[in-house]
Amino acid sequence: RDIKRYGKTLYKKLFKPLEKTIKGNKDIIIIPDGELAKIPFESLIIEEEKSGRPVYLMEKYRLKYVQSASLLSILRKHYHRDKETNSFIGFGDPVYDYENFKQGKPEQGSMKIFATESTEVTEPILSHEDTRSDAKEKRLSSVPSVSSVAISSPQAFGDEIKEIHRSRYARAGGIMNRLPRSGEEVNSIGQLFKKSAQKWAVHSREQASEDKAKSLEMKDFDYIHFACHGLLNDDFQSLVLSQLPPEKSPEDGYFTLNEIMNCDYNAKLVVLSACQTGTGKMERAEGVTGLTRAVMYAGTPAVVASLWKVDDKATKELMVRFYKNILEKNLDKTEALRQAKLELLKNPKYSSPLFWSAFVLYGE
Repeated sequence: RDIKRYGKTLYKKLFKPLEKTIKGNKDIIIIPDGELAKIPFESLIIEEEKSGRPVYLMEKYRLKYVQSASLLSILRKHYHRDKETNSFIGFGDPVYDYENFKQGKPEQGSMKIFATESTEVTEPILSHEDTRSDAKEKRLSSVPSVSSVAISSPQAFGDEIKEIHRSRYARAGGIMNRLPRSGEEVNSIGQLFKKSAQKWAVHSREQASEDKAKSLEMKDFDYIHFACHGLLNDDFQSLVLSQLPPEKSPEDGYFTLNEIMNCDYNAKLVVLSACQTGTGKMERAEGVTGLTRAVMYAGTPAVVASLWKVDDKATKELMVRFYKNILEKNLDKTEALRQAKLELLKNPKYSSPLFWSAFVLYGE
């Protein structure tokens, strides 16, 4: 009921007044400001049919987003890829509990706590449940044991912290459980590319590592796909890849905003199949910063990212359909994502916007 109510209200306030100006144009670029950057406009409700079924904005318009007009101008002027081969690389189902993984035992996930010198032990931290981001709150003082912790000031917590996870600076997050469907997701997508791509690769489990995501070969791929946890707050933003011991990898598994910006990707599209990867801090006149913009800075004109927490199973369904629409139906990225959402909308199991509307296309 709330989704319908808000969807109708936002349409009337935000979009309906513009329709006379749009005059039948179906391709819309949205430059959201402030809190509007957290809203997938596709989920706004134009009207209801006699049956009560909502008619969503995406059923009438093709929508894409950009953080600012200046960034759109830069993307149009400077992006160029010499040779396109439909090549694909995917990362999924990272290892978050290496000790149990190497022994073949059920993985318990790893806990990361954001902390600074001013953090109190009674302040909330986050623990993960069944979505690709952070879920219910816990407090540091209520955690019986912490096996893997990343904080900037361990002395602030005294004996409560038993072990400090190797880290260059404060980390953000919660208990990161395994995401087996993210592995199924990238493998299914990889099989689609196997039929036509000159080059394709899928890295899962131990191989879904940060050092591979930073490798020089990344610039050879047209499509790059990350299916993993995302850690996002105003102080720290990161994709979370495999958490490996130092002897296995020189990296800590946290693929941060700054590290992404220093990469040379040059891809046609990067998909961040994690939670709230499209959000970040707001900068006046320049829109949302964050992982999405960092990927563009690394040389990619288009990024698919999420605006809220996503369901693991629905995300797999959406992403496989999205790539099928690109490869088998030869649709452009905007229409391919739109059609994938429409397909989920027709499925009673996934018809709620909660399942299909979180992922949006940013860029050119």
